[in-house]
Amino acid sequence: MNDPSFQFDAQPHALADFSEIRRWARYKIDVRIKITVKTSQGLTTAMFGRGSDISEGGMVAHIPTPLRIGEKVQLELTFPGATQTVRLQAAVRNSDGFRFGLEFMGLEDAVRTMIIQICKLLSPVQ
Repeated sequence: MNDPSFQFDAQPHALADFSEIRRWARYKIDVRIKITVKTSQGLTTAMFGRGSDISEGGMVAHIPTPLRIGEKVQLELTFPGATQTVRLQAAVRNSDGFRFGLEFMGLEDAVRTMIIQICKLLSPVQ
């Protein structure tokens, strides 16, 4: 470009901080989860996966089967240090291969409180 009014800013810029875009902070977790889905034929099928990060509003799960965006699933998991299994509903919000972003749906107050307490004990995702 030979336009003298055009100036190239060669100064490095800090990467944008996208943490403000998220509704909730995310925390590292490694937990086995059972995922139950209803097939298009109305049958219920269950599989196991791993949760790798969690927030008050959802979790990232690695599940070895394809799921559709918007699909509703039931999750069963036992949080670190807990003795009881928690069941909750979630919706698939995004996917990258077998990595799925799940948004918790209709959490009971006791379960939400438990998730908040667990998050306080975990390391933030960088």
